Amino acid sequence: MANHSFNLVTEPWIPVLADGKHESYSLETLFDQPTSIRQLDIADPLGRVSIMRLLLAIMYAARQEGYSSPAEAKRIMEAGRDQKIIDYLHAWAHRFDLMSETEPFLQVAGMMPQGKPKDYGFTRLHPAMQRPLWQTHDPYKPVTPAEAARMLLVCNMYDVAGVHTGMNGDPKAAGGKRTPQGVAQAGGLALAIITGNNLWETLLLNLTPADNGNKPIWEYPSLECTDMEPDTTGPAYYYTYPARRIRLLWNTNGLCAGAYVTYGNRS
Repeated sequence: MANHSFNLVTEPWIPVLADGKHESYSLETLFDQPTSIRQLDIADPLGRVSIMRLLLAIMYAARQEGYSSPAEAKRIMEAGRDQKIIDYLHAWAHRFDLMSETEPFLQVAGMMPQGKPKDYGFTRLHPAMQRPLWQTHDPYKPVTPAEAARMLLVCNMYDVAGVHTGMNGDPKAAGGKRTPQGVAQAGGLALAIITGNNLWETLLLNLTPADNGNKPIWEYPSLECTDMEPDTTGPAYYYTYPARRIRLLWNTNGLCAGAYVTYGNRS
């Protein structure tokens, strides 16, 4: 599929409740006017938490030094936005293209299964797609890039355990299979969000000091099927932890038609 792009920095994909209306915002718009947003407008708890983790990872990465003092933090909160975050998004926007052929966001470019590919639709991308009782829609029906982005974040954060499809280039795969190594990184955690009066307050209330470096996964070289070694261990890395290797599949209409999913770094 050529000549398609969907950049999460500039394209609307995050459902929000803003000024009493149901809207869809890009990362750029969200961080430009976060006080207008009451909350993320997402019923799926996994989707809601996975997007919160992404937003916080961006904030940690943009504010490597944190806030210099409580007074500065108070000033930023009262300002209702942080220009450093916008500048950071612009600087790294090239790594947020969901459809990039060489550096797709949170994916392995060109990843292919060992042997003949099977059509799993979205049943490997989101736990709710794996049982008919849980499915919110037909897991074999193509979805918009915005919907695919949200499922991608969930899978990277909270994929289930079990045998996964083996991928070419994965030294731990054999016979078209990848043996179980547990749930994805956040699957074994209890997750909590402190809620403020608006999204900006919520984000700042959940932004805690960190002094062990903050380098999210998109600041590393493009993902491959092999394991990777981090050179920082701060929240930005763990909130984008590559517990899975994923490749979204696109049709000629620019819709996502499914995904390949296999194991990545062990949690």
